[in-house]
Amino acid sequence: MIDINRLLFKRLEALLPEDAVVSSGIKIGESAIRHIHTNSIEERVLQEIDVIDEIKLIDNSYLATLKYEDQTFLIIGSHYADEISDFFHGLEIPSLESDVQISNSGLMTYLWSRDKFSFAPRSSEDLGYELLERVFCKEGIKDGEFQMDEIAPYFLRSQIWLIDKEIIPTTNIHSLHAFYTAFVLHQSGQNLFLNLSQNTQSQFLNLVTNSPHELIGSAIYNSIFSTNWNHCFLELYRCIEFLYPIPQLMDYANVIGDLSLLPKLYIHTEDVLKWRPPEEKALQRVFKDLDEVSSSIKVLKECFEKIETHQFDEKDHNYSLTSKRIYQLRNSIAHFRLSLKYDIKSGEQFDDLIACLIGVIIELYDQYKSAIIDIKSFVN
Repeated sequence: MIDINRLLFKRLEALLPEDAVVSSGIKIGESAIRHIHTNSIEERVLQEIDVIDEIKLIDNSYLATLKYEDQTFLIIGSHYADEISDFFHGLEIPSLESDVQISNSGLMTYLWSRDKFSFAPRSSEDLGYELLERVFCKEGIKDGEFQMDEIAPYFLRSQIWLIDKEIIPTTNIHSLHAFYTAFVLHQSGQNLFLNLSQNTQSQFLNLVTNSPHELIGSAIYNSIFSTNWNHCFLELYRCIEFLYPIPQLMDYANVIGDLSLLPKLYIHTEDVLKWRPPEEKALQRVFKDLDEVSSSIKVLKECFEKIETHQFDEKDHNYSLTSKRIYQLRNSIAHFRLSLKYDIKSGEQFDDLIACLIGVIIELYDQYKSAIIDIKSFVN
């Protein structure tokens, strides 16, 4: 407990202007004992809580899953002021009887001591002088003890949710990215770099809340927070790429009469045998399988017709037309070769394409749902 408080105040000390520290005569470092007041419950939380996973995002937001007793919690420290509760199925506000609350000074002392937890969004110089005046030089501080409310203004605002293990049995870094994506979209998509339409934002929300977050949560986050349309597209393409081996491996498992082998085949055919299906053919196969049961490939084809300003030959299959163009667009972005160029002239066209592509991805993951569940269980 002493070490955690020392880490917290060491972080704050690093913000203090050196000349002002000298002129003020205050003690800093190992010889200065400072701590945040805790009662017995708060002290127990501080001693027993532990981080499972944590990340600091590009906008300085902090996310972590925390373990306390037999429960798991999600913490988000961010610039957002609005409190939201129902933004991801399986996350709920802790009951008032729970020891783990944002008002618990033991919890907040632990979080603020973490290097990845960001300070309040002010210049470090302004923050440093204010800390010196209002905290380190404050009169009447007994035994170096501070109240939580005296320290809170210097860190990002936090919110906490209890993770329902019946609904979300496992989490990882990908999950944290997925949670944050849903969290931001419920805040009206503030701070996104691309001008995504409301329809496309809704599609992203549908994808992130109805897909295996432990597998593709980071790709979805990277897509929606991209700074240009090309990267937004490529991250979504990665979500499809994950599926490429599945249809052929399912065919093989069916031939030998044991579908339970699919997860091992998925991992070891590439890991040991170095086998992976040819990319363009694999893309066409997953699109073909979906085109037989869904209209989303047809919708994607119509989107490409708008981009190219002409109707495609009806003799060609929807899946063939769309998979060819998706792969061509992927190559034109990933490789610097003029012969691979595929132009999308406006942000509006790209936005429409992204929305249609997400619709396809949602249905692809639904189509291969049982296989993905098996693979996910094997990986975890």
